[in-house]
Amino acid sequence: MADDDPEGCAALGAAIAAATEPELASAAAWRDNQAVAVALQMLIQDAGYPKAVVHPFGSCVSGLADVHADLDLACDMDGAEDVRAPPGEDRAVAVVGRRLHELPFEALEVVAQTRVPIIKNDPGTRRAAAGKTRGKEHLLYGAKFDLCFRLNGVFNSRLLRRYFSRDAALRVAGVYLKRWAKRVGAVDPRYGMLSSYALALMLVHSALRSGEAPLIPAQEYADVDVHGALPPLAAPPADPYGRAVFEEKVGRVVRGFFAHFTGGFDYESEVVTVRTADVRLKLDMGWAAPRSISRHDTLKDLHLAIEDPYEHRGRYRVDTRAPEGRNVACNVRRREFDQLMRLLEHGAREHGVEEPERRVDPGDGKLYTRAQFMRWYDSPAQWDAAKREKKKKKKTKKPDAKAGVKPARAPELADSEVQPDGDEGPPAAAPRLAEASFAEEAAALAWYDEEETVWQWQLAEL
Repeated sequence: MADDDPEGCAALGAAIAAATEPELASAAAWRDNQAVAVALQMLIQDAGYPKAVVHPFGSCVSGLADVHADLDLACDMDGAEDVRAPPGEDRAVAVVGRRLHELPFEALEVVAQTRVPIIKNDPGTRRAAAGKTRGKEHLLYGAKFDLCFRLNGVFNSRLLRRYFSRDAALRVAGVYLKRWAKRVGAVDPRYGMLSSYALALMLVHSALRSGEAPLIPAQEYADVDVHGALPPLAAPPADPYGRAVFEEKVGRVVRGFFAHFTGGFDYESEVVTVRTADVRLKLDMGWAAPRSISRHDTLKDLHLAIEDPYEHRGRYRVDTRAPEGRNVACNVRRREFDQLMRLLEHGAREHGVEEPERRVDPGDGKLYTRAQFMRWYDSPAQWDAAKREKKKKKKTKKPDAKAGVKPARAPELADSEVQPDGDEGPPAAAPRLAEASFAEEAAALAWYDEEETVWQWQLAEL
């Protein structure tokens, strides 16, 4: 679809490159990040972990960092380079946290009640809240960083670096999409939306499927050296011909991303992966349940499935015989998934992506895109209405037999109307696609159309 409009892709890519390239992180920022990592490593070694090694990871390593990016750090306490959670992780967080609290950090905080405990320092928020205007202090104390004690992010970031370092167009498109996603709210894991890492995997996946990026061989996954030098990032070309090709590819990659995730990707059965350029199914990952299990219960977190390339200890496995894997988007619930689909569809229209192919819903005979069909099929509003109807029936008072009023006799049901034992099915008052659900959805979509000026932004204003 993007190949049919090279001029449109070139114009879009030129605007994206002009707005994004000045915001890319510089080499000086990377040197500062390395200095912070070395300083923290020395402090952790003094706290009782002499073999500790601190590695930068995240956007500063993958190549998707801009001038506003924070620093992600991972501490290998014993130098074993094991991606699994270390046995003394909680104790290490407490010990290192106490040691760092003795130093004049501006906004140090230990966050232990999470899946991955971290120590974070966010001096910008503290200074803004206190209204301080003093100059920059020591580089370490004034740095904004998150420190964890697991190495998954180090391997993942270096793997993504191999993709983004080879192609400047893919890197610029990735930085631009991350900024767009943060602007509209598609990237915010605190509220059940995507993480920046999940968005990067989605971009690489769409580029692999469209042929815009070459697949990294499986052997290179095992050859990632956390101590080795990072491959240099490819710079955008300066000559006129190379620049024109570069800008056209940037627009093509961005349009391909929106086209793939609004019309080409099957959310119900496929998995976002960077291990292969072919289709990978949830069934292959052991993330698909039998039809007898309601996906609103067992698989409620699998509306969007994104495979982590390295972490193979998952929570959402149904078939124990299938290979394990962690779903990077396991925090995206049903309602947040609906919102994400709306944002992607709105972004597709903004970037000139053609309307995706629609199919007929047998429930009402109307045409819907694949993303819309996934959103409305067995929607929460329908099932909530069904549950409310059931509760109303249970709360209805039965006639009092002591008062001499005989209860009404239930009508006889035909054999075809009798439900199997243990499967009551949805009540008759709530059809598969209820009119109330469509009314609510139509009102929501109308609200988004009215607020289009809020979400819409011009590339020239970035």
